[in-house]
Amino acid sequence: MKIREMVFATVMALLTVGLLTTAVTAAEDAGKKFTRGAINATTGWAELPYQVATQTSDNPYRGMTYGFMDGVSRGVQRTLYGTWDFLTFMVPPSDKPVMQPETVFGDTP
Repeated sequence: MKIREMVFATVMALLTVGLLTTAVTAAEDAGKKFTRGAINATTGWAELPYQVATQTSDNPYRGMTYGFMDGVSRGVQRTLYGTWDFLTFMVPPSDKPVMQPETVFGDTP
């Protein structure tokens, strides 16, 4: 009887450790999604000057036309996706950003 109890206790301990590890990973992913959403929701407007500057380095006229429109489009997208990530940070999947890079400044810290 003691062997059964020891085996049961060992199995339960291993399952508990596995579940705790999974819960910690899910919490870290949710925190990263929350951070990414907050950054993107508040700094989506930064896509406009970033895209204008990026396109202007190739051609000044391209920066004023295409860069401006691309910046407005990406800024709206980033703000909306950021708001969505911010509001749904507890809903999986949390580890897959919608836009690349994760923020206008690069990857989320």
